[in-house]
Amino acid sequence: MSSDKQKLSVSLQLLSKTCTALLNGLVSPTPPDQPLPLTSLHSDLLSLLALLANDANKLVLVVYPPGMQPSFKAALAPLRDLTTHTSTLASNAASFAPATHGKALTSEVRDLTREVIQAIQELAVALIVFVDAPLRTTRDGKGKGEAHMVKVAAIHALIDSARSSVNGVSSSNAQAVRKMWRERGLLVRDALEELEDSGLPAGNDEEEEEEDEFDFGGPVSAEERAFKAQLHAFVKRLLLTYEEVGAALFSLPAPDAAFDPLLDASSAITRAVDELAACAYDGPEELPARKKVIVKALKGIGKALDGIWEKSKATRDDEQAKDKEEDEKVIKGSGPWFAAELIELIKAVVAVQWPADLPK
Repeated sequence: MSSDKQKLSVSLQLLSKTCTALLNGLVSPTPPDQPLPLTSLHSDLLSLLALLANDANKLVLVVYPPGMQPSFKAALAPLRDLTTHTSTLASNAASFAPATHGKALTSEVRDLTREVIQAIQELAVALIVFVDAPLRTTRDGKGKGEAHMVKVAAIHALIDSARSSVNGVSSSNAQAVRKMWRERGLLVRDALEELEDSGLPAGNDEEEEEEDEFDFGGPVSAEERAFKAQLHAFVKRLLLTYEEVGAALFSLPAPDAAFDPLLDASSAITRAVDELAACAYDGPEELPARKKVIVKALKGIGKALDGIWEKSKATRDDEQAKDKEEDEKVIKGSGPWFAAELIELIKAVVAVQWPADLPK
């Protein structure tokens, strides 16, 4: 093995080991004692991602130039850059502090960083195999270097997605929480659609008979249909309120970390709704217990919202806060509106009953 080829092989192995160490370090990193400004961290993150994409591209094109012999010596410089920028990326991710920058944003950045480092490590391993093995062509006539281009393409896909202006890595914790809130909201919508597909009261007898004919679980009784209609009405109203939170709340001038309680609240309500909707198939036996879980989850959302509104008010002066409170009394999506809506949702779920148990 030539000297340059050996140096490149050793350097690639070092990059792979560095990636392993960086991934281990991101399991529970310790942020700096003095938190860094979020704007600087986010800007540096995007810049580092762009550099890494460029480094990986340069490295592969030098190691395996199309139609030319590899230049192992020329590959050492972009490999050094790739190793340095990978370490700096991990340091950047470790500098995000949950207590300052928010749990959701910190988690999103670190998850992205782990994915990018893993993709870089896979590229390093593929290049080690290529550099150490003799050149040859695969059975389909394609050179081995095309496997490396696949690895580079994976890195580019991750980085392009993260740097996208449409749905890229969040620039604030509020944005990160909102992203997760909306993703989990799809589970509530799924529960609603499942109820709609399970046999709601039809518009007329002819439609009802046609639905029963294709219901492989057997005919749906009038009681079951009435029960599912109650569940459907509640979940539909809940979904509208849930989506209103996503539309109205995250523009409030609250500290970034103030939005984190909504993560647990959204997780609790989506699980609870799924269990409640399952009563359409499980029957009414579990209904009382599952209604209690829904009520608890709704109160959790209320508590999270109250905390955000209070911290939002603390960022305004007394006169602004007073004027804002007067306006909020009648505005949909305001604090008082959400509080009243959650009370109505609790009343609505408590009122859900198996038809035979309803008061005559």
